[in-house]
Amino acid sequence: MFRFSQKTRYRIDAVAVAIGFAFLRLIPVDWASALGGFVTRTIGPLLKVSNVARGNLSAAFPEKSRAEIERIVRGVWENLGRTGAE
Repeated sequence: MFRFSQKTRYRIDAVAVAIGFAFLRLIPVDWASALGGFVTRTIGPLLKVSNVARGNLSAAFPEKSRAEIERIVRGVWENLGRTGAE
């Protein structure tokens, strides 16, 4: 399998982000915000960094159920996506 260098992967990532932001500029801000929130709310909780958030929330709020903590994590990701898209 072909492997890209770290520098090449960064460049590919940068181009992908630039294309994404260019697309977001073409649509109304409300749509962009909703799309950004949807994408990050869907993908973000699957990332390893979300496990850190879950652990920290569980430690800070031991009375909260797993469902409540998951709702908070999804809300954080949605807010981040909306803010980035706007």
